[in-house]
Parts: sequence; C-alpha cells; structure tokens
Amino acid sequence: PYNPNAKLMAEMLQNDWKKIGINAKIVSYEWGEYIKRAKNGENGAMLIGWSGDNGDPDNWLGTLFGCDALNGNNFAKWCDKPFDTLIHQAKETSDQAKRTELYKQAQ
Repeated sequence: PYNPNAKLMAEMLQNDWKKIGINAKIVSYEWGEYIKRAKNGENGAMLIGWSGDNGDPDNWLGTLFGCDALNGNNFAKWCDKPFDTLIHQAKETSDQAKRTELYKQAQ
C-alpha cells in the first residue's frame, strides 16, 4: 500500500502545520463516505494516494490534475486550461520525444 499508516501521517502533518499557526482537526470516515465527501469538495485537506500502474506520465498528470478528471480522481479540483492543452497534445502524439517535451512543459 502507498501509505500503511495514514493516522501517523495525518498526525505528522497536523504537528508541522501547528508550527506555522495552522490548527487542523483529524477526522476519519469509512472509505465510501470519505470518497463521497472528497468528490463533493467537503475537505480542507485530505490524504489520498495513487500508485501508477503503467509508467505513462498521463497516468499521473491527466488522471489526477486534468480538467477532464474533475469529477473523477482530481480531488484537488484544480483545472488549468494551458496545462490541459499540453496534456491533450501529449496524449495525441506517438512521438516519444515530443510527448516527453510536452509533459515537461506541463509540469
């Protein structure tokens, strides 16, 4: 698993944030409820993980940050049209050097 001790990680973040004046309350939910709340944007911060399964940059960039993923795995709800354009261009080319350059620009 990507994070075998989410509670410890949350406590570490809580402690670090406290040092800079941010008070955080740790709340846990059953997985289905957690995902429902995350997709509804009912979180100030959340822990979520992703394990890449195919080695392609789009498995991370498009899936987690693309505008097309706003109702999927883009829990941050971040959408940037110039970024999305680069990601779409990279997906549409089979030229590996061009894809690499487009993904670098997107980052």
